[in-house]
Amino acid sequence: MQLTVVLPVITDAFTEEVRREVGAWVSPGTEVEVRRIARGTASIESEYDEALAAPGILDAVREAAAEGADAVFVSCFGDPGVQAAREIVDIPVVGGFEPAVLTSLALGEHTGVITVLPNVLPMLHALVRRYALTGRVGPIRVVDIPVLDLDTGDRLIDALTEQAPGRGGGAGGGRDRARLHRDAGRGRGPPGAPGRRGPLRPCRRPHGGCDHVAGVAGAARGAAQPYHVPPAPAEGPHRLTTVSLPVRLAHDPGVAPWPSTSPRSARTCPP
Repeated sequence: MQLTVVLPVITDAFTEEVRREVGAWVSPGTEVEVRRIARGTASIESEYDEALAAPGILDAVREAAAEGADAVFVSCFGDPGVQAAREIVDIPVVGGFEPAVLTSLALGEHTGVITVLPNVLPMLHALVRRYALTGRVGPIRVVDIPVLDLDTGDRLIDALTEQAPGRGGGAGGGRDRARLHRDAGRGRGPPGAPGRRGPLRPCRRPHGGCDHVAGVAGAARGAAQPYHVPPAPAEGPHRLTTVSLPVRLAHDPGVAPWPSTSPRSARTCPP
């Protein structure tokens, strides 16, 4: 498989870092190409920036598809140009927001986001509405640090601590989120990857093109309200039993209907 990562910026400052991180996460045998856009902006922090970057993103996606890419990841939490890119190529195209937030919501009922500047709040709220997630994505807060000034130093850690309080308003949870971000910025990776520490959590980088802080709290297990673990089945004659059955599809001409002793003698799964 060939994966192309499109950095929607005109600087090479993030290229090697993104290449290293993506290479640590992809499946064995996946070829990774990282390319930046030829025209656009140095970062995306507003609707105006996104509009200027969109033509370059579309050019890069079209070129990647023509050169044999099997999928494209636009490395920006704002999903710039993603919907338009899906109209011009016949391969999967995803951005940073949709997969990160949906992964987060697979781990808990609700999630929150910490992003860079107030300028991007309307953009992220619009994405929440677009993906019909209004009832599940909670507060979206900012650290008030531009994308190009993000790092993994104390300034960012302090800002995350301030903006990511624990459930119920406790500060301890905020420090936990900040430590999670610090791990994300210093060698975080899949199990066995060099420099990886601590348990595996889905976590996005605070930088790398435009993959800013927003994904860190949004996609991390610690930022989501976890699902409750169901109680163990009761012992005895009424103990619950799980039975696995094969699935037969009615539209498969080579599969006979399910036998049944009920008046409905031909039961099939719906197509």
